[in-house]
Amino acid sequence: MSVAGIISEFDPFHNGHRYLIDTVRRELSPRAVVCVMSGNFTQRGEPAVLDKFTRAELAVKGGADLVVELPVCCAVNAAREFAYGGLRTLSLLGPVTHLCFGSETGDLALLEKAAELALKEDGAFREALKGQLEAGRPYGTAYARALKAVLGPEIADFPDFPASNDILALEYVKQLKQTDFGIVPYAVKRAGAGHKDAESSGVFASGEGIRMTLTYEGGPEDLEDEVPPYTMEALEHYNFLPDMEGKMLDLLRYEIPQMSAAAIAAAPGVSEGLENVIRREIRKAKNYGELVARIRSKRYPESRICRILVQILLGITRNDLPNLLLEPNYVRVLAFNETGAGLISEAQENGYASIVVNPNKADWGKRETPSNLLLDMRASEVYGVLNGCPPYNSSDLVNIPKIIRN
Repeated sequence: MSVAGIISEFDPFHNGHRYLIDTVRRELSPRAVVCVMSGNFTQRGEPAVLDKFTRAELAVKGGADLVVELPVCCAVNAAREFAYGGLRTLSLLGPVTHLCFGSETGDLALLEKAAELALKEDGAFREALKGQLEAGRPYGTAYARALKAVLGPEIADFPDFPASNDILALEYVKQLKQTDFGIVPYAVKRAGAGHKDAESSGVFASGEGIRMTLTYEGGPEDLEDEVPPYTMEALEHYNFLPDMEGKMLDLLRYEIPQMSAAAIAAAPGVSEGLENVIRREIRKAKNYGELVARIRSKRYPESRICRILVQILLGITRNDLPNLLLEPNYVRVLAFNETGAGLISEAQENGYASIVVNPNKADWGKRETPSNLLLDMRASEVYGVLNGCPPYNSSDLVNIPKIIRN
């Protein structure tokens, strides 16, 4: 019997997420749904609206059985590393058979054809990509436009292909074709607002739209139609993003001036002398948004700059990244129900991976604590500073997984 896996952020958990889980349960009838979720920092390079344990708890209330953490070195990274890290984490649990994801097209055949085209990098695609990059476009935009140009008439029914979720779906499919994870892709057509749409679409709003409402346009009381009741309740204690960004700027103002240009250049996303721009602009920016605006360019869009700043803050380096991606097997549990508890026991009994429920009690034998886990713990400490949480309350050495009773 199948076990469905989902790679997620749930920032925060909304009706679109619940729709995806409900659709997967209806169409695949899996014995369990497992989610790999970003921790306290997201792929956009921002601190999450709610902490990782709260978001994981909401996901289980919304239909997931088990939520585990995507290591921060993958979570705050480009789509390729994000996808690889999520799939590897799912594979470490053993019984996961399907990777389920939303996409604007919902057309798996089209996604697979586009993924094969990108992997082969034949002459037409390579030339199209080169032309887009030479025009000064960011890699993600150049990649999407090159695919669109080469696929041509085949995407006549999908004029917006590839949209935001399609691009991430393509990375999932590419990773599944490149690496023997033994997991089958399963596409679900996205309902309602697009991934980055600011406007709501009935009961389906994007995560971006919800975060904008929380930050600039109102509060949780304005989201009654877009999020489940349990998310509404949790959002009464949400973290106000501009406040957290202000504290992040303070940390960066302390950290970056002490670093050499070479140390900044060691961050995975830094190249082409960007380290010098960062060192110069950190002394001038009046707020976090201005700092990002001063650094960004055509080649370095806002999301990439935000990821780089978090990578610098956490000490993630380009040289360390390959080892982090291939570290000893472990899975960090964030939340589960009775079915999820059975999967945890199954993984432990079959030795698929070390299951970390409480880092204080993890038995690594003669091995050192994995560097990924230490990084995740550091990320939680930094997140605690950003949201004003006492160090004791924010520590991964104190917080334990949320258990949701059926």
